[in-house]
Amino acid sequence: MATTINLFLDTRSRQDSLGTIKLLVTHQRKQRLYTTGIKISNADWTKLKRNVDGWNLSSKLRDPKFVKLHEELYGEDSLLKKGLLIIEKLGDKFTFDDFKFLLNEDSIQKDILTKNTNKDILVALTKKADFLRKSGSIKNSKLYDCVYASLKRFLSDSSKEFLSSVGLSIKSVNELKYENITPFFLEKYEAWMLTYGKVAQKKGEKPSPASYTTISIYLRIVRAMFNSAIADELISIKIYPFGKKGYQIPSIRGKKRALPKSDVLRLMSYEAEPYSFEERSRDLWIFSYLCNGMNFSDICRLRWIDVDGDKISFIRKKTAKTKKAKLEKIDILLVDQSKAIIDKWGNSTRKGYLFPFLDETMDEEKKISVISQVIHITNDYLKKIAKKLDIDENITTYYARHSFATILLLSGAPMPFIGNSMGHGSVKSTENYFGSFPEELMKKYLSALI
Repeated sequence: MATTINLFLDTRSRQDSLGTIKLLVTHQRKQRLYTTGIKISNADWTKLKRNVDGWNLSSKLRDPKFVKLHEELYGEDSLLKKGLLIIEKLGDKFTFDDFKFLLNEDSIQKDILTKNTNKDILVALTKKADFLRKSGSIKNSKLYDCVYASLKRFLSDSSKEFLSSVGLSIKSVNELKYENITPFFLEKYEAWMLTYGKVAQKKGEKPSPASYTTISIYLRIVRAMFNSAIADELISIKIYPFGKKGYQIPSIRGKKRALPKSDVLRLMSYEAEPYSFEERSRDLWIFSYLCNGMNFSDICRLRWIDVDGDKISFIRKKTAKTKKAKLEKIDILLVDQSKAIIDKWGNSTRKGYLFPFLDETMDEEKKISVISQVIHITNDYLKKIAKKLDIDENITTYYARHSFATILLLSGAPMPFIGNSMGHGSVKSTENYFGSFPEELMKKYLSALI
């Protein structure tokens, strides 16, 4: 049974109407409390918890007192973060006594606790995935699990001759040390992924080719594991298999996923059955498009407190855990159409989440599952609508974000404005959305030549 850690307000011995915030550690159904030394009223505790989603503080709560409190409780140097690192360090050998000792040991630094001590990359991937899960990064943890499973499948499918050539044997396919991963190994792995990389979705079906996008993502994770192991002085940089003289990860230019404005307008004017899934799917896509291309994870996580009159202010989930000292909120101006969508599909209580997909009882894994389901349903109905409108595109939720960016660019909006509207940290991130400049814009600029 996994060891868990949470924050808990202990009011049993309150003084001056204040309780003490403590770490609640659960191991094998036994629980222990460890004080943070922070005292708080029950009202402030309730307000803080109501405005914390996972580890992130709602952008609506700007009171400096709560911003500081959130940093003390959830920040990089918090006791909660240290507790998580200690649990990761102890692993299966966890005891409450060892946890208490390390928690009170000032000389135990975070970089020591997180240091990679596994020369086997399969073990390192497993531990990294477990740490990400405990930190609330569920989607990232699943990605590391996928890389682990993929490498295991590759080793199982590999010939005796190939394994021998990289220093492995049939008996050791459950082990993969960093030194075994050579440029030759990575080239063979890429070739295998292009044939068998995608796991069969149905029982009895054979694996199919993985996309270059998947290959690129998986191998970037492998490269990150190498970089971490080198930084921890676990392996020598001499065995680093990547780079100009080694294996080079495929660089994939993203496929253009934007609709022309004419198709966007047709989609917006499409008449669906009132209050059907089809209508909801159309409206959510329109809401995303009109709200700066907001992705569906952020839409589902919006709260009523993020709405202030004609404006929504929020921090993207994707960047919420950045190490920047100050995160920039994205401000979105609501137009009549987006307000109407909120009125129609928003949470009628006007409390908690803006849309009624998530609730306060869900943990992060459940939230991700619900959001995935909303996206899946929306994509299904978008494809049906596109077919009815004779739109020759496999429309998905992500088309709204690309369409927002591309149509703004065609209107003459400068790249920095588009990037700022989408919450990008650099113009380079915005440029990646276009792959190459849209054909319409190229014609417009080239027309100046004659």
